[in-house]
Amino acid sequence: MKKKYSKLTPVSIIVPNWNGGEKIIRCLESITKLDYPKFEVIVIDNNSLDGSNREIKKKFGKFKNFKIIENKENVGNTEGLNQGFRLSNYSLILTLDNDVILDKNMLKELVKIILNDKKIGIVAPKLYFYKKSNFFNSTGYSVNLITGKTSIRGFNKKDVGQFDKQEEVDYVQDGVLLVKKEVLDKVKLMDNAFFVYYEDTDFCLRVRKAGYKIVYVPSAKAWHDGNTRQKGFTPFRAYHFIKSKILFMRKHSTNKFLFFSFFFFFYTPYRLLIITIKNPSSILPYFKGIKDGITHPLNYN
Repeated sequence: MKKKYSKLTPVSIIVPNWNGGEKIIRCLESITKLDYPKFEVIVIDNNSLDGSNREIKKKFGKFKNFKIIENKENVGNTEGLNQGFRLSNYSLILTLDNDVILDKNMLKELVKIILNDKKIGIVAPKLYFYKKSNFFNSTGYSVNLITGKTSIRGFNKKDVGQFDKQEEVDYVQDGVLLVKKEVLDKVKLMDNAFFVYYEDTDFCLRVRKAGYKIVYVPSAKAWHDGNTRQKGFTPFRAYHFIKSKILFMRKHSTNKFLFFSFFFFFYTPYRLLIITIKNPSSILPYFKGIKDGITHPLNYN
């Protein structure tokens, strides 16, 4: 029996890639299995050195709805997404991390909900861990605009039905989210001052301030494999995470005096203790991240 998709609209799928290895191949294979009538795939390769860009072209270049943009340098996850936004041809855009695997019905379920209410700007699925397939990676996030602390609903909890209700959330990660292009027209693109980390938090907060709802859709499912190369507080993560955290709070904190007091007197001593024990090479990048986070010009888009 032929399926009916009368209310479903074409979707642009954007996947930034940097040294994604076999994970990006798994991600793209799951896209090809989607039960959905029409979509395009735009891979933004950030100068991968592991050959994954060549493997992508070899395996998926034959599909007419597929294209890969190869940057000559790593422009960052955020600018990679923005490149995809600019190139997208459709009114709905799905953003994906290169290590996410999609359920075949995920896109259909997300589109049904986002088209059902003009006030909904972003929707996201129930996201599990790939290696613990029934344990949550995320069912939505919240952020404390005084301390900067983010909280992940359901993180590492087994799914026993406790998050089966569709509901609004503060924000979702751009690892898997579906957004209306009209939202981008209103709030502009992601702020590429965030090379990586907090770009989705900033984006979702601006979307909510523009009057749109962000909705978690439990009937849609995906699995996140994680990035083992960035596990722990590596020098790369120490620098970019702290820089992005400070940039975000400079833009959005409801009390900057309290934030910086908490950051310097509580958060940083604790974080430096952990870094000193686990990865001392991250100490200098951490302090550079603080400096650059404080001095980087703010973009209030």
